[in-house]
Amino acid sequence: MYALIVRFEVKADRLEEFDALVAATLVGIRDREPGTLLYFTSTTDASPTSRVFVEVYADEEAFRAHEEQAHTQSFLQAREELLDSYRVEFVRPIEGAYPAWSGALRTPSEEDGEGKEAKPAGETR
Repeated sequence: MYALIVRFEVKADRLEEFDALVAATLVGIRDREPGTLLYFTSTTDASPTSRVFVEVYADEEAFRAHEEQAHTQSFLQAREELLDSYRVEFVRPIEGAYPAWSGALRTPSEEDGEGKEAKPAGETR
């Protein structure tokens, strides 16, 4: 597993543009990156102009493949004028403390009855 957390401080007058850029980028990630296990984008209660991404890849090679994708390159270039700053932290599990999986995650369309339970790669239950 290869993971990172990115915190973006978005210019207040550019939030809608940044969020639209993220939404467009997520389509490419979902459609073209089987090695991307989780790409979670979020806001924070403490700062309305902050965006926090949690990215989990199968391995470092999957992360490198993500970085080389055209949709990622477009995001990296376009984001510069939308941000005040950003911070990247590469993270790893604590030895012996492996991620828990509740099986409770659902796809966004679950609310309309058409979603499916999200499962980690290789899980068959």
